[in-house]
Amino acid sequence: MADPHDEPAPAKRSEDTQTTTSPPKDTVIIEEGDTLLVCADAEELGKLRVSSIILKHTSPVFKAMLGPHFAEGQVPRSALHPQELHCPEDDWHAMKCLMQLLHHSKSWLQDDLCNSGTLERLIGLGVVADKYACIEAIFLQVDTVFAHFRNSHIAAGPHPDVSSDSAGLRDCFDLATAAVHFGKHSYFYFFTKRLVMDFVGPYSSVLTTRPGSEDTALSLKLNILLKLEEQRNAIRVRIGEHIPSLAIFSCHYCGGGYQSKSTVFMPAFEKAIKLETHWPPTFSSLSIRTVLEKLKNVGNIGWGHVCGHHGSLVRKAREFEDFAAEVYNSMAGMCSRCAKAGSFTTGSCGVSGHWVPTAHWKDGI
Repeated sequence: MADPHDEPAPAKRSEDTQTTTSPPKDTVIIEEGDTLLVCADAEELGKLRVSSIILKHTSPVFKAMLGPHFAEGQVPRSALHPQELHCPEDDWHAMKCLMQLLHHSKSWLQDDLCNSGTLERLIGLGVVADKYACIEAIFLQVDTVFAHFRNSHIAAGPHPDVSSDSAGLRDCFDLATAAVHFGKHSYFYFFTKRLVMDFVGPYSSVLTTRPGSEDTALSLKLNILLKLEEQRNAIRVRIGEHIPSLAIFSCHYCGGGYQSKSTVFMPAFEKAIKLETHWPPTFSSLSIRTVLEKLKNVGNIGWGHVCGHHGSLVRKAREFEDFAAEVYNSMAGMCSRCAKAGSFTTGSCGVSGHWVPTAHWKDGI
């Protein structure tokens, strides 16, 4: 007879009662889809159900993959019997957005673009769209995103209460990177010029602002940043050397290449421009835009007595305004097509057929 105080024996666990993980549901981009895209992380996120007709119509790469020369194109496929197409190297979320755009379905592009992660998703979308050569098919949808950021605070110049190294300016580099993938030549020029105009910190810092993001084009990014640094340094040197040269005056009548250097010009200039230090300015805390704005508003600066032929000299405000305008016009963004091809030059591109800013084009910077 069993002891009533004994613990009941645990029931044996059969193999039939063991829990199993069910496969993730597929994401249906279109109900009549006859193709299942298997991207990276498909085991956790599922496959993407799409139409092979749309893929072949919008992408020459997909058209080749689904053509008669590949195994995937030789298998009969239908909505009842969809066939898999493996894209193991492609980001699932980026491919999902690309498929939504190609199939004219709602995507995150219709959501609030100010959400965090928008630019990471934009770059990811650009990578897969560029890879499968379907940039033109989504040109208009993506253009809306770039126009949004160009017209926002990121593109409108530094706000009085926002430092020139704000997150908005750092976003300019992500936007420039995305513009390369999407072939948005004017936007690439625009955002790279903004970085030269307003970013005062080391450009290397923009690569570390999103440590969790996947970097698929580090070499391209580094070369772009190096060229921007080169242009910014050259402009800083030009500004720094030009102003002291205005303190020197040559008189052709005195003979012998007579030159006179004013002892009052630089102190008067530094007072007028309201510098906390001596010239040249501290570019590590002042953007090139800020310095040029100061030059445009400096006014007339007395040079002092020159010689018997000229008497006293005054450097007119127009001289400083013209110099500031000349420097601004010499500053330029980069050509996205050249950058993508490995040629990193700034200024209007001289390659035939490449985008260049025309006389009527306003960069709004």
